[in-house]
Amino acid sequence: MPIVPDFLLRIIASNLAMLQAWFSHQLYTQVVKNASRHILVRMQAKMDLREIEQACRGYHHQIGPGAKATHPVARLVRALLVKYLNNWSLRQTEEGMRHNLLVKWFVGYGVFDEVMDHTSLERFEQWVNREAHRAFFDGVLQHIDEDFPGEQGAVQIGDTFAMRADAALEGTVDLLRHTCRYLLRDVEQRAPGQYAQMDGQVDRTLLFGPENEKPVYGMDAMALQARRLQTLQGVWQLRQWVEPLCAAWEAALQMRVRLRLEDLEKIVQDEFQVVVDANGKPVEVKVLAKKDKGEYRQGSATDPEATCRNHGGDLTLGYNASLAVTPHGVIREIQAATGSEPDQAGVAPLITAQIEQKGFCPDKMIYDQAAGAGRTRAQVRKVSQGRTQLVARIPPSSVNGRFAPDDFHFNAEGQLTCPQGRATRSHFRTQQEADQYEFTAKTCAACPLWKDCRDPKASLSGPRRVFISDHQNEIRLAQAYNQTPQFKKDMKQRPLVERVIFMLTQYDGARRLRSRGRDRADFQAKMCATARNLRTWLTLQLRKEAEGQLHAA
Repeated sequence: MPIVPDFLLRIIASNLAMLQAWFSHQLYTQVVKNASRHILVRMQAKMDLREIEQACRGYHHQIGPGAKATHPVARLVRALLVKYLNNWSLRQTEEGMRHNLLVKWFVGYGVFDEVMDHTSLERFEQWVNREAHRAFFDGVLQHIDEDFPGEQGAVQIGDTFAMRADAALEGTVDLLRHTCRYLLRDVEQRAPGQYAQMDGQVDRTLLFGPENEKPVYGMDAMALQARRLQTLQGVWQLRQWVEPLCAAWEAALQMRVRLRLEDLEKIVQDEFQVVVDANGKPVEVKVLAKKDKGEYRQGSATDPEATCRNHGGDLTLGYNASLAVTPHGVIREIQAATGSEPDQAGVAPLITAQIEQKGFCPDKMIYDQAAGAGRTRAQVRKVSQGRTQLVARIPPSSVNGRFAPDDFHFNAEGQLTCPQGRATRSHFRTQQEADQYEFTAKTCAACPLWKDCRDPKASLSGPRRVFISDHQNEIRLAQAYNQTPQFKKDMKQRPLVERVIFMLTQYDGARRLRSRGRDRADFQAKMCATARNLRTWLTLQLRKEAEGQLHAA
């Protein structure tokens, strides 16, 4: 005999949807009550996500019958926030929505509802990257400013950190070969007929080496040089075959092939000095000296935009992320550049982005010594129209204890005067936004400060050259400020950014890229910063409530 009578089963079946909705409501009410301090519960109660949803309203499936979307934008927005809040992969996010009641409730599903799969969320994430790149970051930041207005005008602290590429660092020969393989793969997929004719035009053994080829680490210098030349000849042969055909291909294939050809040309120019014959075929190759190699050299064919970030001897293939935070840890701006980008190059763009996106910039930006040069200070003053003061230590002089450019001054006649009072007008313009002045040996004759001014190894009859930057006045102003008690107070706040970087890289997923390309690196950095800002918002909320309870008591 069945435990439940048939008539009752019929009643339940006819009202199943209503009963499931009632059960979901009852269960979720108890779950939320027991997790009242959880970030998802507090976000649902106190944070309005409609601005972000509005920014993403244009999302729709590119394929399908055109019926109503199975998963509304509101759910997709919340699912993407959950992904980055927990540093989950797409599949982990799907599992979290299936089995974690709090996550399922926050995203907007009932207990018995079928959740979105990881491919649906991936399509939405890619769309957001293309069409609403800053929507999540700016939306959360706007909400923080509404709840805590003081954060908007707070002092900011800047720094950088490395984001590791989802690619391996390759040697030059392997890099050339790998790039060629990608090029050939594109042709094979999109122009199979012409690819089939390639065998008679391109010598694969010349380009990729024989099957039993000896590894690079077991080769002597002559054999390695021969392999480089052989590979370059194979690359030349491939270009001779591809370039005449490229114009006839579809636009998408043309673009992909031309980008790979540009990559090949850049790799060769950055690494080698090549001698060619009358036909342009390489006949001799020489590796460039380190100082002559390109500054932004590619490191991987898998992610051509990633370059090596050399920070204190720590060589990382990937991207260099710059960020600006407040003393409370709110990330006001974050941007990702290629790895070889100098740290100081990101300071002015951080301020520019805030002006463009939010209409204001900080009164003060505290940075480390990397941003202390006059040129960086001048860039900050220019983009902020003098509203932002860059606070940083001044890099040490390179003159090894001798008089530095700061010890020289201009007199009323416009002459450069040395510490002994001797003057010169002789100078010429350099390519580094500076003038180089010269004090002749005759001008410096019998000077009691000779040893303090000139290099002991310098010629006694040669001139003393002084490099005067266009931004020397910026350095003088900074020197004066750096002697004040306020400067010491400012610099005590600088370590606060290190804690934010640690949390971003160790807990929020900002260290290792999940995709490739600078644009996606920048998007991941902003989404990880969004997750960190949400947690900082929760901390500030709890602190504010605790202070309110203390005052009430």
